[in-house]
Amino acid sequence: MAFRKAIERGELVIVTYNHMKYMEDCLSSVLANDPLDVIVVDNCSADGTAESVEDHFPEVRLIKSPRNPVSGRDFDIRLIEGSE
Repeated sequence: MAFRKAIERGELVIVTYNHMKYMEDCLSSVLANDPLDVIVVDNCSADGTAESVEDHFPEVRLIKSPRNPVSGRDFDIRLIEGSE
């Protein structure tokens, strides 16, 4: 039931790959709705997506995947719970 706990706490996981040009609008919109926790999983982007998230959204938890692709389906729910 870890997934249910994550939803109840208001956590959101965004999986991205080379979407730097969309991330500012996406995260600004999401954060305006005041969720408890936003997690961005970057799939080894080569366009600066991870660096942009780090620089502009320090309140967002960034996880840099060591490989691509990682789908939302493959994302390990233990990372959300903080047991990395």
